[in-house]
Amino acid sequence: MSPQSEGLHRRAFRLRLYYRWFDAVSAALAYTALYGYRKSVLEPLRFGIPQLEWESTFFEGLLATVLYWAFIHRLSGIHREVLRRSRLADLVHTFQVGILASLPLFAVLILDDDVQNYRHYYWSFGVYLGVLLSATALGRYALATATYAQIKSGRLRFPTLLIGSPKRLKPVLDRYLLAQRPTGNAFSGWLTGSLPADPSDPKVELPLLGNWSDARSVVERYGIEEVMIALDATEHHLLEKLLVQIESLNVRIQWVPDTLSILTGQVKLDAHGVALVDIQRNPIPAWQEAVKRTVDLLVSGTALAVLSPFLVFTAWRVKQSGPGPIFYYQERVGRNGKSFWIVKFRSMRVDAEANGPQLSSDNDPRITPWGRIMRKYRLDELPQFWNVLRGEMSLVGPRPERPYYAHQLLERAPHYAQLHKIRPGITSWGMVRYGYASNLEEMLERMKYDLVYLENATLFADLKVLVYTVLIVLQGRGK
Repeated sequence: MSPQSEGLHRRAFRLRLYYRWFDAVSAALAYTALYGYRKSVLEPLRFGIPQLEWESTFFEGLLATVLYWAFIHRLSGIHREVLRRSRLADLVHTFQVGILASLPLFAVLILDDDVQNYRHYYWSFGVYLGVLLSATALGRYALATATYAQIKSGRLRFPTLLIGSPKRLKPVLDRYLLAQRPTGNAFSGWLTGSLPADPSDPKVELPLLGNWSDARSVVERYGIEEVMIALDATEHHLLEKLLVQIESLNVRIQWVPDTLSILTGQVKLDAHGVALVDIQRNPIPAWQEAVKRTVDLLVSGTALAVLSPFLVFTAWRVKQSGPGPIFYYQERVGRNGKSFWIVKFRSMRVDAEANGPQLSSDNDPRITPWGRIMRKYRLDELPQFWNVLRGEMSLVGPRPERPYYAHQLLERAPHYAQLHKIRPGITSWGMVRYGYASNLEEMLERMKYDLVYLENATLFADLKVLVYTVLIVLQGRGK
C-alpha cells in the first residue's frame, strides 16, 4: 500500500471514530432528555409530587440505549465510505433509521409508563425522537461539512485512474474537471483498452500509463483509490478481466455504461451528473453482513462449547487411527484473495500429498477408516468453527480452495474471483447441491452454484443452505 493510500485509510479510520462518538453522544442526550422529561413533567403530574429524584438505574438505561444505537448504526452501514458522504443522503438516512429504530425503544422505554392519558406517550416519544434526530443530524452534518471543506481546499484528494477508449473517457474527464462542485478526484493517468490508437480520437490530457493489462500494477504503484472504466462497445469482454485484476485491491470501481445498460435501469447519476454503475465491493448489504457475522459468532461459539465432549472423542479416534497429528492445517484462499490456514480433523494418512496437491475421490486409498466415517458425516469440518470465530470464514459461503487450484480456476474462469468478495463458508450452496469435487472440471461446475448464491446472498438463503447441510449430515451423504 502506498503512503498516500495509508494516509487516506488513517484519515477514514479517525473520521469513523468521530462519527461513532457523535452518534453515542446523541443517543445519550436523547435518553437523558427522556428521563428528565419523565422526572420533571410526567411523574409530578401522575403522583402529585413537585419533582422526583433521579434513580441510579438512569446510568444502566443510558448505557443500554447507547449500545443499542451503536448496534443499529453498524447494521445500517452508515459508517462506511465516510470520506465520500453526501450531506443530503446523510440527512435522509438519519431520519429513516432514527424513526424506524426508535419504535422498538418506544415499546421498551415508554409504553410501560404509568400515565393519565395517551397524549403523554406521544410527548415522551416526541421529546426522545426530537433530541435524537436533531443531535445526530447536527453531528453528522458538521463532520460531512468539515470533510467537504478539506476536499474543496484540496487537502483531501482521491487518486483516480481512467481505463478505456479516448472517445468515451474524454466526456467523463471533462465533466469532472469542469464540475462547479469539487469532486476530490485527482486523476493520476489513464490506460488504453484493446483497440489500436486512432488519429481521430480526442486527446486525453492525462499521462498514459499503459494499457488495460497493466491495471493492477498501476493501481498499486500510484496508490489509486478510484477506478473509472469507460470501454468501447466492442471491448466489453475486457470488463470481467479488469475486475479480476483490481477488485481484490479494495478500490472503488465505477463503470461508464452503454445505452443498453441505461435502458435496463442499471445506472444512476452521480453527484456531478455522470451516468455510472458503481460496482459493489460487497454484494451483501451492510445490515445483513452485520447480522450474518453476529450469527456466525453466536453459533460457532455455542457449537464449540456444546460439542466439546464430542470433539474430544473425535480427536481421540483420530489419534487412534494412525500416526500423525490430530488436526490438519491447509492453506486456503479467503476473502479479498487473502490466504489463511483452514483447520480440520485429519482424515488421511500423513503422506497423502507426498507427490503434490491431489483432490480426494470415491474409495480414495489415502483416507483412513475413521476418516471415511468422519467425511461421511462431515465431522472433519467441525474444527472450522474456530476459523469462523477468527473471522476467516463464515458458516455459509463459497468453499475456499487451495492456492494451487484457485490459480487454475482463475485461468479457466476469471469470474471465479467474484467468490472472493465474501468470507468463505464451512458449507455452501455448491456443497449442498453439487457436493465434493474430485477434479478441476467438477470444481468449475460447483462454482456455478456458488456464483448463484453470491448473486442471491441473503439471510434466508443462508438458512436454506444450513437446513440442507443438516439433512446431508443426518443422512450421512458426505464423501
